Formats: sequence, C-alpha cells, structure tokens
Amino acid sequence: MFTDVMNATLSKFRAVSSLPVVSMKQSSLGQLLGDRLGYMTSQITATITPGVSIRIDGSNGATVPITGVCSDGCVTYGGDKQSSVAKPANLSRTVFLN
Repeated sequence: MFTDVMNATLSKFRAVSSLPVVSMKQSSLGQLLGDRLGYMTSQITATITPGVSIRIDGSNGATVPITGVCSDGCVTYGGDKQSSVAKPANLSRTVFLN
C-alpha cells in the first residue's frame, strides 16, 4: 500500500515539475527540524531594505531560513538560492543582498 501511495504521489509531482526529488539523511532532517523549531519559537522579525539588505532581529538565537539570498553558504534548488543564516541571541544580524 505504501508503494502505491508513493508511486501516485511521485507521478503527480512529475506531472507538474521537472525538479528532482531530493531525499535527506535522517540525521540531516533532524537537524533541519531542530533549526526550524528554534526559529519558530524565537520571535524573529526581519526588515528588508530593497536591493540592499535584510536586518534580522529577535532576542533568542536562531537559524533563519532565507530564500533568494546566498549568505553563510547556500543551496540552490530549482534555480532558487536558499540560505540558513545564524542569528546570535540578543544581537541583530544584517544580511546583504547580492
């Protein structure tokens, strides 16, 4: 039954996208979920200065996901840049747009 569901899901995905399906190792997925939980509970706010920078604020430290910017290294998927930016506790972080 699982195989039937996965085949149907992948068939529908292929019908709407030419992007590859990417699978993460469980250890990487666990880290990603932990980072996301930290971000969601950190009350992060951001202010964008168009064409210049993004300022990230919040009292707690967190790893902040940003799409469209390559900072602290990034990955590209489907032509979109995706960064995970470390924001220290009690400090602002400015990411310059490139």
